[in-house]
This record gives sequence, structure tokens and C-alpha cells, in this order.
Amino acid sequence: MTVQIGSTTKVTDIVELRQLRGPVIKRCACGAAFTQRQWNALKLVGYHSDDVEELELRNCGCGSTIAITLGSVFQKPALRLVGM
Repeated sequence: MTVQIGSTTKVTDIVELRQLRGPVIKRCACGAAFTQRQWNALKLVGYHSDDVEELELRNCGCGSTIAITLGSVFQKPALRLVGM
């Protein structure tokens, strides 16, 4: 959708555009900002997990590898064996 700001622009058009773009979830040092949709379109490098959190790594268009936190390893449910 292309919205041209002017006398015919409706508030609902602006709200729809903001929802389409979404909030910025990550910024690169080069200045690029990514919504969830844009983040998902970046090349996936892989995942990294340590004793505290899990990271998803992707490449920015500038060549830098950037990461978002997927969550704490403590928030994930423990494996439970049933029927043993």
C-alpha cells in the first residue's frame, strides 16, 4: 500500500501503514533498522546458546552479523519423560 500524505489521507490509512511496518526490533551499527518482517528476510547465520540466553544471528546488508535474543534458557520448559 502506498500512502501519500495530503488532504485525502485518512487516519485509518496511517494506522494500517504503521501496522504493516511494525515496531523496530533491531538496529545495526550502520544505522539500518529492522521490523520483525524485515528481520526475517535477512540471511540467517545461525543460533548461539549459552547458559543464560539463546540468540538468533542474521547478516545486515552492510555485512555485519547482528543478533536478537530469543529468550532466556531458564524460561524454556524442562524436558519431561512421560510413561517411563
